[in-house]
Amino acid sequence: MMIQVEGRHLSIDSFMAELSHLLREGDTSKATGLLDKAAENCIQEPEVAFHIASTYCNIGQTAKSKSILDLLSKNKSHAIWMRATLDMSHVLIQEGDLLEAERLLWKAHQSERLNPWPIYRLIEIYDKKNELQNAEKAVRDFEELNGKGTDLLSQLFMGSAARHIFEQQRVDTTSLTRKTTIPSLSRCGMISMVKNEDDIFGASLRHHYALGIRNFCVVDNDSTDQTAAVVAQFREEHDDCFLLYINDPGKKHYQAKKMDVYGDAFVAAAKMDGKSIDWIFYLDADEFIAPLASKSNHDHHRRSSDLFEQALNDPTKHVLVFHWVHGVSSEVLDVTPANTHPFEVYDNFQEKVDPIVSKVALRTGLKPTQGNHTVDGDAPSIASYVNMAQAGWCLLHFPMRSVEQYRRKVINGAAANNSAPGLETAATHWKTYYEEYKMHGDNVFRQIVQNFIRNIRSSIPDRS
Repeated sequence: MMIQVEGRHLSIDSFMAELSHLLREGDTSKATGLLDKAAENCIQEPEVAFHIASTYCNIGQTAKSKSILDLLSKNKSHAIWMRATLDMSHVLIQEGDLLEAERLLWKAHQSERLNPWPIYRLIEIYDKKNELQNAEKAVRDFEELNGKGTDLLSQLFMGSAARHIFEQQRVDTTSLTRKTTIPSLSRCGMISMVKNEDDIFGASLRHHYALGIRNFCVVDNDSTDQTAAVVAQFREEHDDCFLLYINDPGKKHYQAKKMDVYGDAFVAAAKMDGKSIDWIFYLDADEFIAPLASKSNHDHHRRSSDLFEQALNDPTKHVLVFHWVHGVSSEVLDVTPANTHPFEVYDNFQEKVDPIVSKVALRTGLKPTQGNHTVDGDAPSIASYVNMAQAGWCLLHFPMRSVEQYRRKVINGAAANNSAPGLETAATHWKTYYEEYKMHGDNVFRQIVQNFIRNIRSSIPDRS
C-alpha cells in the first residue's frame, strides 16, 4: 500500500516514520502540510485514508479527520462503514462530544450485535464519565449475548479501572527493597524470551526469585552478549530452582507460537523434575512485578500480599492482569551503566499512567497472544479475571535504559518482525522507529529516549 505525496510514492511505514520524525522535532506545521498533501488523493485507497484520518486526530486536527471519515462512511462496503463509524466515535470522544459518540456506537452495535468494537468504544466513554459500573455491565451484557468471554473487552475494562487506581496509588519505592514473598508463587512458573539483555535480566531473575517464583524458563533468542552467563550464574547460586534454558536461534519473531510450544515444554519438563506449575507468568527481561503504595492506607502492603496469594489459590480465577508503570533515569544515558540495579538507576516512576498497557499471567492451559498482552482463543468470562492493580500490584517496565540499548532493541525488533510473514500489523512501533533510523540516522534514538524520559518525568508531581 503506497501513499502519494509531492510526486513521491511512500510505503505506509515510511510515511508514518517521516511524520513521526517531524512531530518529534516539533515541526507540526510541516507534518500537517505533509498530511494535507497525502489527503488530496487518499479517499480512493481506504486503508491509506484511515491512516491519515487517524494521524490528523492524533495531532489535534479533528475537523480534518472527521471530514475524511465522513467520506469513508458513505462507502458501499459495510466493513468500511463500520470502521469509519468507530473511528468517528473515537474522534468525537477526543473532542468531548460523548453524547454524539454514544449515539453512533449504539447504531453500530445494532448493526452488528456480535461485533465487540462498538462496546469497546462505549467502555471508553464510560471511562471518561467515570462510570465503571456501566463499563462492567457492558462487558457482562456482551458476554451474555455472545455466549462466551471476550478478552478485548475484559482487558479494556481492567485498564479503565487501573487508570483510576493509579491516580490514588503510586509505586511503593520502600517496598522495592523490602523482602516480600508470596508463598504460592513457588508453584508458578516464569517464562522469558530474551535477546542481549545481560544488563537487566539477572536483576529480573533475582527479583522474582525473592518474590517467590521457583520455576524459570529462559528462551534465549541467540544472544551475543553475556545473557547465557547471567542465567548460568543465577542457576549456580539458586540450586533450589528448576530452570529450563532453551537456545532459540530462530530469527522470526513468532512470539505467541513460541510461547505456546515452549510453555508446554516448560510445564512438562518441570513435571518430570517433580515440580507442579499452576500459573505461568510471561515476563520480558525489563518487566518486574512490584507493589503499589496507597496514599492513605499504611497497611496496604500486607493487604496486597494477601490478595495476590488469594488470587493464585482461587480456582475460579484464570487470568491475572498486570499493567505497565514505566521507570526512567533522570537524564539520557549513552550506555547502560554496569553493575547497577534498575530500581536505583531508573527510579523516576510515572504517576499518570496513560495509555494503559496490560500483560497477563495465565493459569496453565490458557495461551497468550503475540506480546503476551491478552488471552489467545476463547477467553474465560470477566469473572475469571483478576485486576492486579486493584490487588495493589503493577508491572514496572524499563524499556529505554540507554541510547545504545534502545538502538539495539529497535534494530533487532524490526529485523525479527520483518522476517516473520503474517506479523505485518504487529509491533508497528518497531517498524516506524526503524524507518526513521534509515532516514535520519542514529540521532533518532537519542531523540526517542529523551522524549520518553521527558514524558514520564512530566507525570510526576513536584513534592519538594
